[in-house]
Amino acid sequence: MPNSVTVRKRKFAVAIVGGKSQKASAILAGYAPTRAEVTGSELMRDAEVIRTISALMDAQGVTRESCIDAIARALRSDNPAVYLKAAEMGLKVHGA
Repeated sequence: MPNSVTVRKRKFAVAIVGGKSQKASAILAGYAPTRAEVTGSELMRDAEVIRTISALMDAQGVTRESCIDAIARALRSDNPAVYLKAAEMGLKVHGA
């Protein structure tokens, strides 16, 4: 885990990995609710945050391959939106 990441950025990353939206994650991390949507978007472009999310996902065994498997499951699912969003996030973090 990167040592230079702030407590709020780490909380944001943990919430993202936990499946929260960018806006909800920003609020949970202690950012201003009135700006949470913008802050969440900005944080998702922050290199420290991306590295932290990637490290958290790696620690949980989320790999590029598992994201591709999730896409395949989504295509066979009754509610593909949930699987597809998770897979999209995983692939984005893994640089795909």
